[in-house]
Amino acid sequence: MKFQIDNKIMIKALETILMKGKYKKGDSTETRIISEYVYVDGSNPNNLTLFNANHYCGCSLNVITPVVVDEKKSFIIEAEKAIKYLKTFSGEVSFTFGDSLVMRNGTRQATLPLVTDHPAVEMMTRLLATEVADGFPTVGKTKLETKVVVNSENLVNAIKGCSAVNTGAYKLEYNGESFTVSSSRRQEGYTTSVEMMTHEGDSSILVIAQPFHRFLDGISILYMRDDSPLYIVGIDRKIVLAPSVDI
Repeated sequence: MKFQIDNKIMIKALETILMKGKYKKGDSTETRIISEYVYVDGSNPNNLTLFNANHYCGCSLNVITPVVVDEKKSFIIEAEKAIKYLKTFSGEVSFTFGDSLVMRNGTRQATLPLVTDHPAVEMMTRLLATEVADGFPTVGKTKLETKVVVNSENLVNAIKGCSAVNTGAYKLEYNGESFTVSSSRRQEGYTTSVEMMTHEGDSSILVIAQPFHRFLDGISILYMRDDSPLYIVGIDRKIVLAPSVDI
C-alpha cells in the first residue's frame, strides 16, 4: 500500500483516532489514549480509513487521499511513534507499507516497524458490523431507539463544561423534548442543555466514561438507548462506546 498526504492532515487524523484525554480512574481522572495501535485500511482507492479501539470504545475515521493498493490492503502502526516523526517533516509525505512503514519527505526518511495484531479486534469488528436499518442501528444484539442530531461544537462545549467536575463520566439524557449533559460527584455537579437539530425516538439515559468529545467534528448523529452502547456517526467518522455503570 502507498499514499501521499500532507503531514499536518495525517498528524491531526492520528491524534484524533488516539482520543487522548481525561479518562475516569476511580473518583478522579487520568490522561491517556484508547490505544497506541492504529489499524490503517487502504482497501478503498479513494480514501484511507483509520481504526482504533479498546474494550470500551471503537472508532473509525476516513481521510481522503488516493491510495495505491498492492497485495496487502491493511497494516497496524504505533501512532504516537509515527506522529513523532511526522512532526519533523513538512508538506507532502509519502507512506509506503511493506515489511515496515517507510515515510519519506524530500531528503528525509523514517522507518518504523509494523504491529502484527491489534489488542481490541473485537470492538473494531463490532463497529464494522454496525449498520443503520429502518432509521436506527443495532450494536451487537441491541437495537438503539433514540436519534439525536447536534452540531458537534455545541456537544463538545457541553462536555468541556462537565469536565470541570473531573469525574471523567458524562450522563446523556434525552426526554423527547430536550437533550442534556451532566456530571456530578457527591454535592458537586454541572448540567447543561445541548441544542438539537432534529430528534426522534424514545427517551434515553446513559453514562459514558470516555472523553468522546475529542473525536467529534461537524454534524453528529447520536443513537442511544437506556444503559446501552452509544453510537455516533459523522460525515467522515464513526464511534461506538460502551455505557458506564455509574457517574
